[in-house]
Amino acid sequence: MIMYRIVGLVVSYLLVLVYSAWSYGQAEIDTHYEFWNRPVEISRNPDMLYFPPTVAVTLVDKNKQPVQISHSLYQLLASNLEDHFPGVVVNQFVSNYWDIKVQPQIGENNSLFLPYFMQMTTACMRSLMVIDDVFELEKAIIDSDEYVANASDVEQVIKRLIGKYQPIVNKMLQAYKNDRCEQSNNNYKMAPIVQERLLLVLEKVLKGKNNFSVSSADLFVFAKTFESLYFGGQGFWVRKSLGFLKETLTSTLGKFTSIANISAFEKDHVSFWQFLRETSLVDQEIKNITDYCVITKEDLFQPFNFVDCKMQSPLALIKLTLDNQSSLVVGVKP
Repeated sequence: MIMYRIVGLVVSYLLVLVYSAWSYGQAEIDTHYEFWNRPVEISRNPDMLYFPPTVAVTLVDKNKQPVQISHSLYQLLASNLEDHFPGVVVNQFVSNYWDIKVQPQIGENNSLFLPYFMQMTTACMRSLMVIDDVFELEKAIIDSDEYVANASDVEQVIKRLIGKYQPIVNKMLQAYKNDRCEQSNNNYKMAPIVQERLLLVLEKVLKGKNNFSVSSADLFVFAKTFESLYFGGQGFWVRKSLGFLKETLTSTLGKFTSIANISAFEKDHVSFWQFLRETSLVDQEIKNITDYCVITKEDLFQPFNFVDCKMQSPLALIKLTLDNQSSLVVGVKP
């Protein structure tokens, strides 16, 4: 019995040694953050013709909770985003977490949205079950002046027109939510004259271009009719903006070290320079590490182990994820 206990103790001791040898040198990931789409619903403002919503992508932890990050990590990510996408504003520590927002703007930058709005308007009109609804909607696109020119109460006529057209657009919005209007229920083709008119009004709505071919009555009826489809929290503006942001974030993550290269942070290096060559860090990351790991010039040429330095400093190895893409970032703990 005593012999079994001795053998058991020896085995346990050996397992501890094996585990210790394995765990030493492991570059454990301190935090895992994800980018999380958070569309913001439209803000209703009765004094405005329409009001494009703000689009946000929030940095969250693995439980999808917004996180507070260090100033150095904020600078690290923000500096790689703001030059990439027109209209992106990176807000620092909004309500104690990090937010990226695409602010609503009227101007030439919105040329990016114009082809998408044109294409998806036609696709969503094809999603309507009743072809008569399609032709009714063309009236809202082509001309509203004939309805209001001789009206005794223009405001009431416009309200009636919007009340007539909006239910049709709401059906299009539902189709857009379901499958981005991929399901076609009719063979509608937009006539050139309707395309021309739609382009004129969209240029006015998105780019702010003054064009006297579009009257104030036309513009008002059109903008209010299509407001939810174009600018609602599930509409064209939000979805296209999220697409642009995803492209920008994907490109930004590509600048950092691949998760597959984590071994470069674990092993011993003959010098700090060799470590830098193998990890391909961006400038701010190099600054973060040198601030804590390189005290003298001689340290640049001494053997270097990132894990050793990380254990004695506020440095953190952070995993950032967007969909299936993950990258490693060296930040400083808040």
